[in-house]
Amino acid sequence: MPTLIKNGLVYDGTEAEPQKRDILIERKRIVFVGNAKKRKITGETIDASGAIVTPGFIDVQAHSDHNLSIFSDPAQEHFIEEGITTIIGGNCGKSTVPFNARSFATLADWENHETSFSANWTTAAEFFSALFKKGLGVNFGTLIGLGTIRNFVLNGTARDLTDSQFGMTKKLLSDSLSAGALGFSSGTEHADQKNIPNFEIAEYVKIAAEYGGVYAAHLRDTGKDVGRAAREAVKVSLETGARLEISHFNPPEAFEREYEDALYELEAVSAESDVHFDVSPMGWSAVSVRMFLPEFYKRSARNDVIEALKNKSAREHILAHLRKNHFDKVRVGRVSSPVEFLAGKKIADIAALFGTDQPEAFVRIMMMTGLSALCLVETENGKLLKKFIRSPRSIIASNTAGTGFNEYIHSSEKRQFSKILKETFHEEEFALEKMIAKMTSVPAKKYRIGKRGLIREGYYADIAILDNFAARDVFVNGARAMKNGEITRTRSGHILKRKNN
Repeated sequence: MPTLIKNGLVYDGTEAEPQKRDILIERKRIVFVGNAKKRKITGETIDASGAIVTPGFIDVQAHSDHNLSIFSDPAQEHFIEEGITTIIGGNCGKSTVPFNARSFATLADWENHETSFSANWTTAAEFFSALFKKGLGVNFGTLIGLGTIRNFVLNGTARDLTDSQFGMTKKLLSDSLSAGALGFSSGTEHADQKNIPNFEIAEYVKIAAEYGGVYAAHLRDTGKDVGRAAREAVKVSLETGARLEISHFNPPEAFEREYEDALYELEAVSAESDVHFDVSPMGWSAVSVRMFLPEFYKRSARNDVIEALKNKSAREHILAHLRKNHFDKVRVGRVSSPVEFLAGKKIADIAALFGTDQPEAFVRIMMMTGLSALCLVETENGKLLKKFIRSPRSIIASNTAGTGFNEYIHSSEKRQFSKILKETFHEEEFALEKMIAKMTSVPAKKYRIGKRGLIREGYYADIAILDNFAARDVFVNGARAMKNGEITRTRSGHILKRKNN
């Protein structure tokens, strides 16, 4: 049945000034944009008077595959509530393809989720088929992770590849890209990828570039040496011709100068290289409790770390390391039963509750949760974060999963895209149409997501109607996923493939 959205102020995703337009949807597509007064419409009419209408938002830094909620909760309602209609997984060097039993164990250990899940796929084609059968609430595309293809070949061990094994990893990547994966990602800050040499990464990026795929790089260092790490990623991009996306490039307070310098370099090099970075508007980062541990224990299996925490000598070594950290801006984000009462509490408050100091309280949290807790760390200077968000090279992304720690965040902080749009409108220092483009047409072009990211005739009808910048009605491929602020649980999402998306 056709649907007419009338009288809305349409931001079409192009950075053009908004115009009052009517939009006609038939089946999955937008078939008309303009003044529909003289058109005879048989179907549903939605009056968008007083609201703004935008393309559905595209989130390039989603983690619903990492925590497997893309399978346990395929409706992905959290994203729909934001007006997000497309998410990209496989970030930070971790993907759910290619996959085997060891791949899952490694992902479970890294992401801190339960290990009872059973995957019924190995290849990208099989993964896409399994996901399609689930019925998704949003569109989903994936990158192929550096750590994943290596773990597949090395059975979870972190070591150099033989020539034969290197050939196997390259074929795994090539096969996955051929099946429709959108590109390649690395996460060289993570322990399992930190020592992988640049020449090896460059070979994978070269393959991704040959298929027209994007290269998403979680930098090797996100602290003092962020500039060097960014130059390393740019160098690979320039050498291979790959489009570069630097993942979650949020500037922490402790390294403001280093990030400002790196931002200047990235903006300068954009004339030579197609480089962007994604940034979250929230001003906090979600990290596993394991990221606070000494380097050796970051690389260790979960059960080995738990045993170390029980050992008096090892525990003292870990406590000594934790005392070098500052926990003033750290709170517990996601925890499971029976310790949900910790969710949302600052480490300082938990320490007072336990009657101990913060490092000791943090060790107890790790023990009580079996290392499964996620923490929220307030990291950014608001003024500097705004500068990054408004950079011509930025893409707005959530850096979250569809479910998980989000349920413990205050509701006003939950809708990141709405928050930044409202701030942009009220401050009037940056055109709202430019901010909307950073969430729609810019990521669509970057990741070559065809016929999405714009309100244009012939495009898929991924549309958000925003009332006071919060999603009121959302369409995914022409189906109404949100109606008057209520989720309809319509699962009309597509699997996005590089060849025929």
